[in-house]
Amino acid sequence: MSMPGLRFSHVAFRVADIHRSLAWYRAVFGAELVCHVPAAGQKPEYFYAEFRHGQMIEFFTGGTGAPERAATASGFEHLSLIVDDIQAALAHLEVTGATIVRPYFEGRAGQKIVYVGDPDGNVIELMEIPPDSPIFRA
Repeated sequence: MSMPGLRFSHVAFRVADIHRSLAWYRAVFGAELVCHVPAAGQKPEYFYAEFRHGQMIEFFTGGTGAPERAATASGFEHLSLIVDDIQAALAHLEVTGATIVRPYFEGRAGQKIVYVGDPDGNVIELMEIPPDSPIFRA
């Protein structure tokens, strides 16, 4: 049994340059700024940008560089976003100049995948899931 009303809200990243990050997420994913909360005492400044209704990314300011991680380290691996058409997504990535960190491939569950890196080195997976994939959900 799950918690009543449980659903995904957002993922949060600390970024080095908030204006660069907001511009990149807007250009690459169409994310729009929906909230800015200024710093207050010891509490940091943060921003929310929305991809689709209720699907957001939160940005904390003051990042100073990506952490060093071993390839097999536990913890955050990547953020995954679903797209309707991976070929159209690849064409859009080329137009925006986004850095592809792992080129297009087909996953073992039949999904079509490409990975990009944001300006702070966070990895974002774009995935088209065909209806015959066991992970497809309408």
